[in-house]
Amino acid sequence: MKNFTLMIFLLSILASCSPNRHLTADYDKFANRHSLIAVLPYDIQMRGRKVAEMDPEEVDYLRTVESRLFQQSLYSEVLKRSGRGKRDIKISVQDINKTNRLLKGAGIAMIDIAEYSPKELGEILGVDAIISTRLVKEMFLSREEALLVDVATTTILNRVPVTIPPFSKSKLTRSSEVDIFCTIVDTEAESAIWVYNTECDLHWDTDSDDAIENINGRISRNFPYK
Repeated sequence: MKNFTLMIFLLSILASCSPNRHLTADYDKFANRHSLIAVLPYDIQMRGRKVAEMDPEEVDYLRTVESRLFQQSLYSEVLKRSGRGKRDIKISVQDINKTNRLLKGAGIAMIDIAEYSPKELGEILGVDAIISTRLVKEMFLSREEALLVDVATTTILNRVPVTIPPFSKSKLTRSSEVDIFCTIVDTEAESAIWVYNTECDLHWDTDSDDAIENINGRISRNFPYK
C-alpha cells in the first residue's frame, strides 16, 4: 500500500509540471476495458495550528461532512458533462448512494477511505476503476465561522450517518490554499491511468457552495473517457 501511495504521489508531481498532460502511460492499456467507475468519498486532510487545536471528534465529524459534500458535487459535475457528444465523458458512473451503501456495509468509514487499496475497493463496489480525490487544506468550509450547509445541501446529506446541524449559508471568512490530488485508478491492476494535481486559493468573499463547485469544476473539465 505504501508503494502504491508513493506511485500516486510521483505521478501527481509529474502531472502538476505539465497541466495539459493528465493521462498516464497506462491509460490506453486499461481505459478501454472500463465500463463502470465509482466516485469515492473525498479524503479530507487538514493542516495548520487552528485545526490542531480542535477536538479530534469535531475534526472527524467535519471531515465526514465535507467528504460527502465534495463527493456529491464531483459526481454531479461528471454526470453533467456526460453524453454522446464528441467532447462528452463516455463512461458509466455508479450511483453514489449505492457506492456509499456498499462502503458502509463493508464497515468502511468515509474518513478512512485512503486506508484501503484500489483492488479492495473495486471488489467491494464491483467497479472497473475508482475516482480517488484528496484535498489538503487549512480551513473547514463547514466551521462555525464559515458555515456551509443550507437547505439544499442538507437534502444532499440526508443519507450521511451523522447528525447535521441546521447550518445556514455564509461566506468564507479568509483566504485558504487548497491542494487537490485526484486520480483514476484501474482496480484490477491498481494502476493510475489519469492524474490531476493543482492548487487553488479560496477567498473570503467566495460562497462555500461555489468553492466546492469551483474545485470539482476544475477536476471534471479535465476528465478523461472522451
